[in-house]
Amino acid sequence: MANNKKYAPFEEGIITIHSIDIPLYHISKEDGLKILNLPVYSQSGDIISILISPKDIGIFQSLIKEDNKIDEIRFYSDTSLFIGTGIVRSVSRIKSGAEKGNYLIEMQIK
Repeated sequence: MANNKKYAPFEEGIITIHSIDIPLYHISKEDGLKILNLPVYSQSGDIISILISPKDIGIFQSLIKEDNKIDEIRFYSDTSLFIGTGIVRSVSRIKSGAEKGNYLIEMQIK
């Protein structure tokens, strides 16, 4: 009998994610699908943090509410690419330091 178990990305160990592609279907029908590539700022287990500039935050407004699920994200590591879901865990604006004014989005990979 074949083993049909479907594995989650982190069941076999931690995969270091370097960047993600988020599909943006909601911008406008005339523009079609847009994909925004973002580098991963930091990672702890299955939680990644990404930085979004104030100029780009507008296109994310409908996506970045806490506990919102974002499907069809492409997650890139050194050795693999997988498509999965991200759940927004927190959104905060950075108030000081080199990244002041940017938004920090923490997302759990599913």
